[in-house]
Amino acid sequence: MPTRSHLCVLIGLALVLGASGRARAAEAEPSAPAGSGRAVPELPVDVTGDRMIWDGRSEQITFVGSASARYGAVTLGADRITYDQGRKLLQAVGNVRFQRGEELFETDRLTYRIDTGEVTSGAYQGYEPPVFVRGSSAERQPDGAISVEEAAATTCELPRPHTRIEARRVLIYPDDYLIARQVYFMLGDRAIFYLPYYKKSLGDRSSNFSFVPGYSSRFGPFLLTAYRWAISPLVTTVWHLDYRAKRGPGGGLDVKYRTPDNAASGLVSGYYANDDDPIDDEDIAAGQEIDQDRYRLRLQHRQDFTAGIYGLVDATYLSDPDVEEDFFESDFRRQIQPDSFANVVKAAPDYTLSLLVRPQVNDFYNVVERLPDLSFETRRLRIADSPFYYRTESSAANLRARFEEGSGVEDYESIRLDTLHQVFYPKKYFGWLNLVPRAHFRATYYDETRREERPLPGETNQLYRAELPTVYDEFDRVLMVSTNQFPDVEGGGGDTRLLYGVGLESFFRGYRMWDYEDNYYNLHGLRHVVEPSADYYFTAEPDLTPDEIYQFDPIDMLGEENFVRWGLRNKLQTKRRDVPHDLVDFFVYTDWRLDPQEDQSDFSSVYFDNELRPTDRFWMDNDWAIDSEEGDLTYFNTYLRYALDRVNLGVGHRYRMDYSSLFSTEVEWAVTHNWGLRAYHRFEAEEGELEEQEYTIYRNLHCWDGWFSVRERDGDLTAWVVLSLKAFPSVPISIGK
Repeated sequence: MPTRSHLCVLIGLALVLGASGRARAAEAEPSAPAGSGRAVPELPVDVTGDRMIWDGRSEQITFVGSASARYGAVTLGADRITYDQGRKLLQAVGNVRFQRGEELFETDRLTYRIDTGEVTSGAYQGYEPPVFVRGSSAERQPDGAISVEEAAATTCELPRPHTRIEARRVLIYPDDYLIARQVYFMLGDRAIFYLPYYKKSLGDRSSNFSFVPGYSSRFGPFLLTAYRWAISPLVTTVWHLDYRAKRGPGGGLDVKYRTPDNAASGLVSGYYANDDDPIDDEDIAAGQEIDQDRYRLRLQHRQDFTAGIYGLVDATYLSDPDVEEDFFESDFRRQIQPDSFANVVKAAPDYTLSLLVRPQVNDFYNVVERLPDLSFETRRLRIADSPFYYRTESSAANLRARFEEGSGVEDYESIRLDTLHQVFYPKKYFGWLNLVPRAHFRATYYDETRREERPLPGETNQLYRAELPTVYDEFDRVLMVSTNQFPDVEGGGGDTRLLYGVGLESFFRGYRMWDYEDNYYNLHGLRHVVEPSADYYFTAEPDLTPDEIYQFDPIDMLGEENFVRWGLRNKLQTKRRDVPHDLVDFFVYTDWRLDPQEDQSDFSSVYFDNELRPTDRFWMDNDWAIDSEEGDLTYFNTYLRYALDRVNLGVGHRYRMDYSSLFSTEVEWAVTHNWGLRAYHRFEAEEGELEEQEYTIYRNLHCWDGWFSVRERDGDLTAWVVLSLKAFPSVPISIGK
């Protein structure tokens, strides 16, 4: 059996035999390019093998059998390695494996020049994260680039990758980028695309193509494509190019950016579609006309000026009110009317100062313009060393109610100056009873008021949609749609509304504990907490009542109050991971009206809110209300989710008395490591209609994720396929209606 020899031993043997020189070489560090002028230390060349071949006279020593060589950060392994001390070369043959830092490749033969760092190899097979590269030959150039001839590059490490690019020549700059010339994009053995020149970043893995082919009864066959291109670490773009057989072409660009210090960041996007069939049956019934040129422009920006001072800009300009519903359905379902505003905020520990500007950007939406709205508010602040606390909210706003063009409703406006001042005296009695008496004063000045009586706007006045978040249920449905209108009236001139009031908040907390351990359910002790509360509100009737005030937001609805809110909270807690965990959180409350209006009962509805978290796998939320006079269930909302090892189950129900009873189910099943299924249903029990159903098959394709989905919603059938490389983030594409 041959024994392994070591070059250091050979050096000693050479001295004994009278050979000249030492088996050590001096060269620049691998990270220092040739000609850099930087002083570098001499590094030893360390070569080993099962057997040594050396005639004792030449400067070439060959190691055969499991040979290896080390030089600085370079590691070389092969069946046979020859070290030429005079020419400063390492030559390797057979099953060659070369590694320098994260650079790693395999070949059948290789020559490494120690003094320059150049590498020349035969058949090349390397990995430059996240890309695997193969070629007929390769050469490491003095500038550190690797030139690969007749190359193929892929993110899939299989011997026969699913996708790849093939090029006459690929130039790789490790940890930076690669350049390919005469490039074919291959799917299996078929070329699907050609480019004469292609450059791809290796440091930023966000560049990626996305293709979503499919069919929709509204769009016909369609192909949605996107390419994410990271221009730099600070700027990333997504280019969209779509075609829908029944509707025509569309395309757009998204630009996401940030500054080097992260003080500013944002998104600028635009999309245009030449729509061949822009009007549907609903548009015809409403007498609405939509032009063939459809587009959306969006700007989102955040600017941090100093610590605690920042600015936000969010603006969306649309060609028509249906463009988001047709082409950006996910955005439309999150917010049925996009908001546009600019806001500068000073956030301090004790107060917040805000300057808000909100114009009517799209004239087909009802909007309360704020041009501008300056507001200031504080948290509860202690008054010197006294037991009293103070809180204030004040604002000055130039408000204008703008109605959609063609609605026939006249706009109205007013300058509003509003200030609220509250004083609190919190104190605990008997060691357990918390009492917080308070007094408040509010003054609101309007330079224009109303003097004609009219019906008050409903709870979901359509103007408020621009002021408050759109209220959706967990099934992405708008809870209520307002039909309130504002008739034309003459203004009543300037006036001031004064509100005076007092209140008293009272509550206490009691608990009981039990030593209980159950490792299966992860229960470590139990504690029951009970917290009764009563909160009294009183505000005297003002001279200026809500029906005499132009309505812009909830501040204008304020008036007389005289009621007590009774509440009771129960919690059952345990400890998990050494922190308290609520197993059950149940809260119930109702308002006792001490001076009810003619159409009101003594008590409001009874409201319930419950959260259930018995295990890490199961949780449920529900809330409901019962009419205190008739005993009817006015609404009921519940949603539960249960997670097993391979199955996730979600069930929801939203009930509105005399309006809706909507059920949803969602099941996700990881059938095997490579296959998964998902099914979603939404059923309206009041109408006996299955409003939506969607089915998805997921497939793990080694270096790809793929899925096929079919969805039927409101009579529209859509099917689509998505393929996404695991090495890169998927590019978001909106399927639309």
